[in-house]
Amino acid sequence: MKRVLSALFVLFFCLTLSMSSVSALEIPNVTDMAGVLSIDQEGELCESLFTLQDEYDMTILAVIDEGFYSYDVESSAEDWYAEYGHGYGNGSGTDGILFYISVNEREYCFYPHGFGNTAFNDDAIAYLKREVEPHLKDGNYYEAIKTYIRLADELIGMAKDGHPYKETDWGYVAIVIGCAVVLPFLIAYILMKMKLAKMNTAVANDYAANYEKPGSYHLDMAQDIFLYSRITKVKKATTNTSGSSGGSRSSRSGSF
Repeated sequence: MKRVLSALFVLFFCLTLSMSSVSALEIPNVTDMAGVLSIDQEGELCESLFTLQDEYDMTILAVIDEGFYSYDVESSAEDWYAEYGHGYGNGSGTDGILFYISVNEREYCFYPHGFGNTAFNDDAIAYLKREVEPHLKDGNYYEAIKTYIRLADELIGMAKDGHPYKETDWGYVAIVIGCAVVLPFLIAYILMKMKLAKMNTAVANDYAANYEKPGSYHLDMAQDIFLYSRITKVKKATTNTSGSSGGSRSSRSGSF
């Protein structure tokens, strides 16, 4: 009898351990509470995200909500991640990213955490927003999340290799091109003008006195008479003090 009880206890313990291991891994990485994805689409996206999570040992989530989970889109993303972003990143969800979409409010937010802040820096978030926002505006949430998964793979891989994504600073590029191309032409133009100035020895004569016969012409009075005049009136600009300015939203969120 004791052997039977011991065997049952060991079997129960193994089943409990197995169930706890499975539940820890089965993170709700794609949650469609608005019902905008088909079963096949949701299954495909879940499988892609699970593969990505296992590859990088990071929590990578996507949530489509009807309204807000909390009082605005950013707090909704943060609260959702705090509640469900567990299982990767040393077992506590410290490393990850959440793509939160509110269908009714037509707003979205990317919420990085831990190493996610390195992989999904400001430049990377701006890149993500440019790529997914057209799909959101078209109401194609499947393509938006699919694009998010593809770019997450790219951005996390770059960060893991020690080269987080960085946008090209076109202002700096323009300065470099200007210094390398425009500046030599400007210097050459200045030097040419200086050389031409030395070659031009002719002196301009603005008066006809040298060409007059002495005593042939005498001017007693000179007067300038203007036949026409033009008056231009410009309205004085007024300062508008009405209205109010609000604070800028975080670069992690946007609307569609």
